[in-house]
Amino acid sequence: MTYIELINNFWRLDKEQEFSSVETKLYFLLLETANSFAWRDSFQLSNDRLFARFTESANTVRAARNKLQQIGLITFSSAKKKNERTKYTIWGSPAAPQFEPHSAPQFEPHSAPQLEPINRQDKDKDKNICPEKENYYVVKEKAPHSPLFDAFFAPQRQADLEALAMNLGVSIQTLREVARECLIEWNVTGTSHSDQKEAFRHLVSHIRRKVEYRRQQPQLPDGSLQERKNALWTEIQQAAGTITDSHDVPILTAGDCMEFFNYWIETNREGTLMRFECEPFFNTINRLRSWIAKKRQ
Repeated sequence: MTYIELINNFWRLDKEQEFSSVETKLYFLLLETANSFAWRDSFQLSNDRLFARFTESANTVRAARNKLQQIGLITFSSAKKKNERTKYTIWGSPAAPQFEPHSAPQFEPHSAPQLEPINRQDKDKDKNICPEKENYYVVKEKAPHSPLFDAFFAPQRQADLEALAMNLGVSIQTLREVARECLIEWNVTGTSHSDQKEAFRHLVSHIRRKVEYRRQQPQLPDGSLQERKNALWTEIQQAAGTITDSHDVPILTAGDCMEFFNYWIETNREGTLMRFECEPFFNTINRLRSWIAKKRQ
């Protein structure tokens, strides 16, 4: 499957499995990582680095990972030693030939006619038979105002929308923005529904996950990236002076400090956060002590 087909397959399974926000975030994080590795047969990722991307506990992430494997979306081989990393494979990825269309059709995204672009003659034919089909069941445009969007935010549904916004803790405007994002994604993946009720239910579920995912993303710290790097370097220099041997002689060299610094300033894919900023807790002195202790072993 291609990247888009893998996404399409996930949302198709979501209709049955109703994945949690952690399971959804984990799968798309692994997809993004596999893509960055040019879709190798498998790739490795440390648990510490993976768990740092979540606000939930490590056990919650492990449970989500196990469910993705049970369903057949991924496989993983846990690290057996402390310094080893977990090995992952994305089932159905371009690097997994056993999931090509002819060998495992159950994982092939549906290519039903409703997902294909509809020509003008077919559209006119559908209008005569069942005009609401075009309005609600398939999102075929990237424009923010699709028929489904207009129906979902119709004035007569104002009370339901206000209740949903209050439940999610967002404004109606934010609700509209997130709904547009969902519909554009459905357009890309060719998502379709049997009727308006199912489309509304899926849209509400998708909106909930997106809002929850947004809340879980770390807030950007104050200051530019370079200013935050400078601040970390200052903290490292100050902390290094406090780590001494029995004779009160500093044991960290300038090279140790620079190696530690370069490791923790690696940025995420978007270039907005550094590695140390993704940690739920980061005490420079304690991290330096652990760092030098491991190096001297």
